[in-house]
Amino acid sequence: AIFASNDAGAVVIHEALTSVGKRVPEDYSLVGFDDAQALPDRQGENMLTTVRVPLAAIGNRAAQLVIDRITGVIEEDCTLVLPVELVVRRSTAPPNFA
Repeated sequence: AIFASNDAGAVVIHEALTSVGKRVPEDYSLVGFDDAQALPDRQGENMLTTVRVPLAAIGNRAAQLVIDRITGVIEEDCTLVLPVELVVRRSTAPPNFA
């Protein structure tokens, strides 16, 4: 299995695999991260399994944290955890231990 750092990278990896005769998911499962770019199949449907992250919420929260830091609302660094979701599509398959 290959886990790409983002969906755009997963698309490039898919192109590289297919250029050398490898198939997704038959030979390699492929997972992206961000759900920001599609990997269309022959019917135009997105086949890329990915981890969906709330990109707009990340941007909004980051901007608010900067404002809060500048205005003194918060004075220390903080950690914020936002929910993610695994979106299973057809670029992954169960492991083949044969």
